[in-house]
Amino acid sequence: MRLNTASIRSLFRGRSCASNCAKVLPFVASLGLSSGIDAFPSRSTTELAQCASSSFENDCTSTTALLLLRGIGAGIAWTISVDFYSLLRLPDRVWLKDQTLYSASQRRRRIAKEVTKTVALLCGRNVLGFITFLGLFGGVSCTLEIVRHRKDALNPFFGGFVAGLAVLANEINKPRAVLTSALFCGITSMGLWLSMPTSGSQSATLTPKVAEPANQECLL
Repeated sequence: MRLNTASIRSLFRGRSCASNCAKVLPFVASLGLSSGIDAFPSRSTTELAQCASSSFENDCTSTTALLLLRGIGAGIAWTISVDFYSLLRLPDRVWLKDQTLYSASQRRRRIAKEVTKTVALLCGRNVLGFITFLGLFGGVSCTLEIVRHRKDALNPFFGGFVAGLAVLANEINKPRAVLTSALFCGITSMGLWLSMPTSGSQSATLTPKVAEPANQECLL
């Protein structure tokens, strides 16, 4: 009986694509949470946007900076809620190669030291990952918005696509899986943008001309 090697390779490619999509889910979730927060602007923010519609470049840059800050918070939150909890559930033998060389108090101190060091490394890695994803998403979207003078769904699509490619750079030996995951990030980012209440009114050509203020409040 001959094995269908093509079917086996196709099966593993499918699993690889699903695995990479699962890897980017936390990043996409953080982007969704950030989009949800931005979907409810304050009254002062709304008035400012109405008074100075030509300041979209500054607004775009500030949004990217805000995404970077949120990336730091998301990385720390992920470390505490997921990684730290998983580390606490590991048995002592994972941290100590030879338990007979330590007393009970020494084992506790040794384990605490190893856990702290591991959590710090994981926190740094997670923060870097979330900053990379959210920062690239905001940077690419912002650049396209400024260059194209349009604020539409293509900007977040390409932002999510590039960010997805970046966070899966270590999987470059699986180009099909990486491309599929990057498309997943791009389509999801575009869907999040379209789901925002203000996306319909924002999808228009942006002109860099400075509008005259309607009242004195715009000058404050």
